[in-house]
Amino acid sequence: PFAPLLRQAAHTVCIDHHVSNDAFAELNYIRPEASSTSELVYTLLDDEKISKACAEALYMGIAHDTGVFQYSCTSPETMEAAAQLLRKGIDGSEIIEKTYFEKTYIQNQILGRALLESMLVLEKQVVVSVVSRKEMEFFEAVPSDLEGIVAEAATTAMVSKNKIPVVAITFTSISYPSLTPPIHAVIRLSDIGCVTAATVLYKNARRRSFTIGI
Repeated sequence: PFAPLLRQAAHTVCIDHHVSNDAFAELNYIRPEASSTSELVYTLLDDEKISKACAEALYMGIAHDTGVFQYSCTSPETMEAAAQLLRKGIDGSEIIEKTYFEKTYIQNQILGRALLESMLVLEKQVVVSVVSRKEMEFFEAVPSDLEGIVAEAATTAMVSKNKIPVVAITFTSISYPSLTPPIHAVIRLSDIGCVTAATVLYKNARRRSFTIGI
């Protein structure tokens, strides 16, 4: 919906921390080493001009993108930014509880279903779970209700014990509409430097096998 506005804008700016960003704007501030776009925005603002409402939004963005300050992207600079935002008088604990941990009944239902139907593959280093469109309709769920499934699957003992990089992937299938929305996978590769691809193999509801290269 914002594409027309982008095309009509006299000047464009892109602030992002995703390495996949193709720097599409006139001015691009892309830092893959940052924990989140919220952290980058924080570094660009004058501290005295950050309101309490702004601090709440930035803190929430940082907390979510770092898995509540647990992911490896959490740096000392990230914690310092969060601390400064807390000094604005915001309630960090409430923000995290209400926006990260608290789930609706439907979210808990779809999470339970995804975990129940999940499986360990690739020498037990990958947890794969498929949520079909039919299941989404049954639970009356929307795509945002799937948030948190990957994070929860990553706590699986056989998967989480290896202190190596994690890649969380959501696939949407055009060829297999019954699997849209998606396939969530948590990938932990034993040697991320040498292994350039992995293949997840499973079957959809129609029993037709297919593979997806990662």
